[in-house]
Amino acid sequence: MTFSNKEIQEFGSKLTSLGGRLGFDSSPSDQYLDLEEFFLDATRFVFADERLARCIENWVRTYGFVIGPSKLKRIIEKENYQYDPAVFGVFLRIVGRNEKQLNLKLLEKFCKKKSHLTYRSAAKVKARPSDYDPDWMAFNIATQQFVDESKKNLLNFEYTLNHCPELRNRIETGDIVSADYKSYLQREGQAQSLNAISKRIHAHYSNLHKFYTRFEKFGVHSRLAQQG
Repeated sequence: MTFSNKEIQEFGSKLTSLGGRLGFDSSPSDQYLDLEEFFLDATRFVFADERLARCIENWVRTYGFVIGPSKLKRIIEKENYQYDPAVFGVFLRIVGRNEKQLNLKLLEKFCKKKSHLTYRSAAKVKARPSDYDPDWMAFNIATQQFVDESKKNLLNFEYTLNHCPELRNRIETGDIVSADYKSYLQREGQAQSLNAISKRIHAHYSNLHKFYTRFEKFGVHSRLAQQG
């Protein structure tokens, strides 16, 4: 699996905007970042660069609990979104261990072990097979044991949540559609139609319309516009 420098830069920018700390420039502040799209993209980009892979794994272990299983299922099934089934399995294994309440069983059918031993890094793994990380080896991917380097690979929580509405809104509310709609408005405003927004945040129109009506009634749209 190969990636162009442009692809790595674009993904790295999203990672930075979502709390990663690898020196990439942030994505434009007026660009909505979909957390489930990022989660699926990350399953492929772990093979692009080992430093990037370590940063991604620290991110998944820290923020992976915010993912929406039903939304992931819908994106994979309905939109044929590209992802790596083995790494997806690794990520779910990691998230599920730390977040017992998430219903990840509905995603198990989208996970698939590599048919042969695959090295996460292009370079030879500097560890004995018995010391490979068990989470990755469960899906036939060889890499060194995980070491918590969150302070090195992630921006501090206060800064990230102040600058990333996608994570802040997911953490503050238990409803995926409401959180994503609010994040979209904070990033891009109301210029697009509700139908276009529903497609961008991968939400059913009827569910989004419910929050649109509620936001209008209680002046949430006006308040978000003033904040912007």
